[in-house]
Amino acid sequence: MNIFKIVISVFLLTLLISCGGNNDKDPGEIKIDSADLENELDRDEIILLAEELLKSPSLFQSDSTNAIKLMRLVAQNRLRDHFRRLMIGYFKSADREKLPDNLLLLADIFLHDFGDRNTANFIKLNFVEEFPNDQRWEEVAASIPDRMKNSEDVMEDEFRVIFLPDGELESLVAANRFMMYSEIYAISKPENPASPKYLFKAAEVANALDMQSRSDSNIRWMVNEFRDHEITPNALFFKAFQRGEMGEDNIRRMQLLQEFLLLYPDHELAENARLMIKTSGKSGEDLIRSFQEDKKKGS
Repeated sequence: MNIFKIVISVFLLTLLISCGGNNDKDPGEIKIDSADLENELDRDEIILLAEELLKSPSLFQSDSTNAIKLMRLVAQNRLRDHFRRLMIGYFKSADREKLPDNLLLLADIFLHDFGDRNTANFIKLNFVEEFPNDQRWEEVAASIPDRMKNSEDVMEDEFRVIFLPDGELESLVAANRFMMYSEIYAISKPENPASPKYLFKAAEVANALDMQSRSDSNIRWMVNEFRDHEITPNALFFKAFQRGEMGEDNIRRMQLLQEFLLLYPDHELAENARLMIKTSGKSGEDLIRSFQEDKKKGS
């Protein structure tokens, strides 16, 4: 086993120990040599590290320096889905007062590690909108193209060209950009009531592209961070509605419906949720019989 494999093994072992709850070692003591990360790890090893970091979100704060190094390495290797999840985990774990610095850090990663100037500029635009009193405001604002005036306009421009009038996909590039922009918007504006609306639109785009995991994660984000927003119960219900009625899909559907009823027992869709649970897995004859029995009870 070479030295770089040893570095990974030690890092992963420490992560597993820190997650076990029976050690006194500070997770912040975990260190990854930046030279090893940048020069020697292959994509599979980077993915393994990223997955372990995602399982231990406390490290985003306790060992933020190495978390950022790993995020940059993931970006340099164009591991977009892993980077997206690391990005969201990092921002959710960070203190609110660090948001301006973290947004500019994120813009720098997109610009220099991904080579994605458009997304970097979109992040800067959100910084400019949210932090007009920051001492870096003028410099950052001057670096944004004139065509980017408003973050919501930018997102809507992308959304308009995702699908053709008949619902067929027109631009996968626009779809991916819109989903990423929506997530960055929610990260940048955690108290803005438009954030869950864009997360829901991004979840629906992901669902249309058969990106179920991403769609589910955005709905979960809404439930965890924007539970009281008026659109969140609708998003949770329709996520359950979109599930299939067989096997694991049906089990997940029932779990989502039960969660919906637990969180929103008086919502206007609650009765529909109860009916969906009641009729789950029943044959046509069983459904007719059930409806007849309900009718008799109501007479």
